Amino acid sequence: MNIEVVADIRADLGESPVWDERYGQLWWVDALAGRLYRRDVATGAIVRLELSHRLGGLALGEVDLVAMLDTEVIAVPRDPTVEAVPRRVFRTGAPLHDCGVAPDGAIWVGTLSPDQERAEGGLLRLGKAGAVPQGLVDGYRMPNGISWTADGGSVHVVDSLRHAIFRSRFADGREVAREPWVIGAEADGLPDGVCADLEGGLWVAYWGTGRVVRYDTAGRPTCVIEVPARYTTSCCFGGPGLRQLFITSARYDSGAEETEAGALFVAEVDVPGLPVPTAWRDVRDDLAD
Repeated sequence: MNIEVVADIRADLGESPVWDERYGQLWWVDALAGRLYRRDVATGAIVRLELSHRLGGLALGEVDLVAMLDTEVIAVPRDPTVEAVPRRVFRTGAPLHDCGVAPDGAIWVGTLSPDQERAEGGLLRLGKAGAVPQGLVDGYRMPNGISWTADGGSVHVVDSLRHAIFRSRFADGREVAREPWVIGAEADGLPDGVCADLEGGLWVAYWGTGRVVRYDTAGRPTCVIEVPARYTTSCCFGGPGLRQLFITSARYDSGAEETEAGALFVAEVDVPGLPVPTAWRDVRDDLAD
């Protein structure tokens, strides 16, 4: 499968790509450097916003981009004609990581233990009912990529340190079942960010192998993209018809000969992506300082 570099940036830890269909732009972060990037796909122009804190997942609200900034949730206007001034919408008590948007518009975000040696994480639900997050799920070591099915009946959650992807079902706001879905498929790499396609396939970026693997609904691998960067971190669909797969990567400890480490890549795919729901109606109305 043909893969190309689409942004001349070499991120320390590129992560969390999000496609904005309305404005034809792609957002992603350099998580360790605290940088937020926005690329206009039509012109190739890139805007960089320095936030000076560790960054986690991104989600699109109706008006704003919602970003996990260490232990805070912030909002940045999506409209490229508006000055990209971030606003804090609320603070949490735990470091925030990757996130996903459920069909009902709630943002689910993974949390990390403040004590890195304990490696105990969970999931928070950031719903419409105000600034109090709901801590609904625990028992993960390092929750990472989060992707809901189209009908909202189940969610796939990556637990990187367990080399595992779990599938959970919810009823009345509570987790009623959790089962291992893919375990140790890439023994030399850690599963990281994910995205889903229209056939229910899940695309998973693997840290350490330079691969993005597609699994069908039964958890069987059906496609592998070899990326010219060992530390692939996440992926999302975008472009016309959601037929482009954007892939982020990290430089990390790559050698000087790995000239494309940390780049943003794109590959053309056969199965279009599943559109990601919009988070909330307007983050400024739904959350308080």
